[in-house]
Amino acid sequence: MRDYISHVAPFLSDFAEETLMVSDAMGYESNPDFLIDRSNFNNNLIMYVLSGCLIAEQYGETHEILPGHGILMDLRDTHKYYFMEKGHSEIIWLHFRGTPVDAVINHLHTGNMLPLRFEDASFEEHFAALYRLAAAKQLPDEFDFSCAIYSLLMHVCKTARINEPDGIDSFALAASRYIYAHLDEPAGLDAFAGHMKMSKYHFCRRFRQEFQCTPLEYIQRQKINKAKRLLIYTRLSIAEIACQLSFYDQSHFSRVFTQLTGVSPGKFRKG
Repeated sequence: MRDYISHVAPFLSDFAEETLMVSDAMGYESNPDFLIDRSNFNNNLIMYVLSGCLIAEQYGETHEILPGHGILMDLRDTHKYYFMEKGHSEIIWLHFRGTPVDAVINHLHTGNMLPLRFEDASFEEHFAALYRLAAAKQLPDEFDFSCAIYSLLMHVCKTARINEPDGIDSFALAASRYIYAHLDEPAGLDAFAGHMKMSKYHFCRRFRQEFQCTPLEYIQRQKINKAKRLLIYTRLSIAEIACQLSFYDQSHFSRVFTQLTGVSPGKFRKG
């Protein structure tokens, strides 16, 4: 058993909350009954398996994470993770969030790369350095701690080689980039298919093969993902967010948001 215990962050300044990378908690888990099943949680998460097997479910896929491997997840979307029933399992984990990480998470969403799996024999060493900083008796400097979290995230991204397009389907990548570039606009198949240089029929068929849903369903889901970030990180009203994302009106936006998340925009914002 490692020496890690769950560490909960102290009070954060307004400056840290609004501009830096912060962590609410980090630690170690080995409870055989460990299971998290949520529709959304205002955080990102890195989990790394020390022994046994971790199961993570998100976006209709199930991932088995073995020792020496880890996973990065955006918890603002529906997620579930737990230990495999047989055997003893151990993980170390880190919750983190903040303005600097948004660009990284958005890029990973654009490339359809989340949850992001990685293999790294040295991850525990990097995690331990961050843990020692968080667990020190004297409160860590918010700037230093933010830099340490960002450094760990960049280490994960480098290990996963997210800047290398090998294995990423060019159609999926081009489609994802188009969607994110036009996310604030009304969803339209004609322009989308034209951009991809395909007939609407063949485009929709190929899109479903790659994403397991229709283009309009995927666009709607990404609009709601962006709406979640706007609800969390901005003071825009629900009506303003609905307008920015080109929903018909606030009622239409609230209906779609509730259908996809299980809660209303107002309840989501309150946490």
